[in-house]
Amino acid sequence: MNKKRRILNEKIVPAVLLSAFAAIYAFISVQKHNHFQSFAWDLGFFDQLIWKISQNLTPLSSLGNLHILGDHFQPVVYVFAPLYWFYNDVRILLVFHAIIAVLGAYPIYLLSRKILKNRTLSLAVVFNFLLYTGFQHAVLDGFHQSVVSVFIIGWVFYSLETKRYRFYWFGILLLLLVKEEYGLLVSFIGLVVATFYRQKQVGLITFVLGILFFFAAIYFFIPFFQKGPYTHFGYGILGQTPGEVLKNIVLKPYVFIPLLVLPPVKLNTVLSMFISFGFLPLLAPLHLLPVIQQLVVRFIDTVTQHRWVNTNHYVFPLVPLLSIASIYSVRKIQKKFPHNSTLALYIFVWALGQNLFYHGPLNSIFKRQFYANYMWETNASELLTHIPPTAIVASQNSLLPHLSHRSKFYLFPEIGDAQYIAADLHDGPNKYSPVTYTQTKTLINSLLDKHLYTVIWRKGESILLKRNLGEELKIVMMTADNSILNAR
Repeated sequence: MNKKRRILNEKIVPAVLLSAFAAIYAFISVQKHNHFQSFAWDLGFFDQLIWKISQNLTPLSSLGNLHILGDHFQPVVYVFAPLYWFYNDVRILLVFHAIIAVLGAYPIYLLSRKILKNRTLSLAVVFNFLLYTGFQHAVLDGFHQSVVSVFIIGWVFYSLETKRYRFYWFGILLLLLVKEEYGLLVSFIGLVVATFYRQKQVGLITFVLGILFFFAAIYFFIPFFQKGPYTHFGYGILGQTPGEVLKNIVLKPYVFIPLLVLPPVKLNTVLSMFISFGFLPLLAPLHLLPVIQQLVVRFIDTVTQHRWVNTNHYVFPLVPLLSIASIYSVRKIQKKFPHNSTLALYIFVWALGQNLFYHGPLNSIFKRQFYANYMWETNASELLTHIPPTAIVASQNSLLPHLSHRSKFYLFPEIGDAQYIAADLHDGPNKYSPVTYTQTKTLINSLLDKHLYTVIWRKGESILLKRNLGEELKIVMMTADNSILNAR
């Protein structure tokens, strides 16, 4: 009986926990998509590119004409292409996004079991990992290649603890193939290896490899595929390139230091992060070096301001890193306070508390409106069925993820040579970005007034326009006063 119980605790219980969270996150992701709460950036962007890979087409995006390896250096996305051979729908991408994210907790469990020597404590750490509100937002933020980092980082540190350096190096190389900026993350993992794990040679090689890869990616690999310079240069006040940023950090600390704490939303981000983990990571400062690196890179960017908060995919690498720091912190506490059940209860209660306090999106499964199907949604779904699958279509932010399995599309207000224009004019948050609801209506009315398009189907607030034959269309970008608007 004891042996059976050990098997239950070691394998079945963690498997049930992970399966339950994977199922819940996958369900919410698909349900959000069905409710038209997924968007062109980034779900439609990745969906089209991965679909093109699955069809042996050149992976150039209709959004910005970006090559899949010319936007970010992200070869890891190629592993998702075979999914479309079995189920040719973006929902399969959302499901596997949730599964991979949740599976990232498994190496965390193994690491915790090895270090803490207690099953209940290890399950508590995993529970905190899976329920962390930042993690919830990241999993439910459409699809992003950075989800793979959650799984890899856990295995990298587990390999370190078990001294399986072949697996360690394999994990490091995989992490570099997720995103070019993870070269900097790898370099700071190298600092942890050299200082905490006292593997100075391994740490030094890791540090140098990360730095070299980062610069090779942004100056050679990405420009090669994009046939042009790195598209993500420009960090605001500190400079355009990493070299300029580094120079200004050294020469202008009076500019750099305030960027770490101002505006106050940055401090709120850091505080909420540590609150969510019961402040445990603070007791493992060396393991926080990669966390600090990630936050600094995000906070000094004054252009992409949504990087300042933990409600999007930028939090993915932080989740395993904070969990790992928590594990080593708990080990310190165990030495002076060897009450594992109390420590586990603290983590469990704190995980539940932060989910309630920060209104985790997972709580939506308990809301009646999450399951409601409104008439405008039914009409929008029917609208999609009237668009030929190979036609060039222009549409809004909330409809394009349902239309991205095609060679070419446009995001309002860009029209280009679109044969069809699809619009759902039931107003809602982020549905018409980068323009507004009013600007979208003005654009459609202008095209109809000029007889460039004709309404061929309408139901409620959903409308489908078809281009009139013989008309020469230019790329139309219009605001409410019919002036030209640059969409990007």
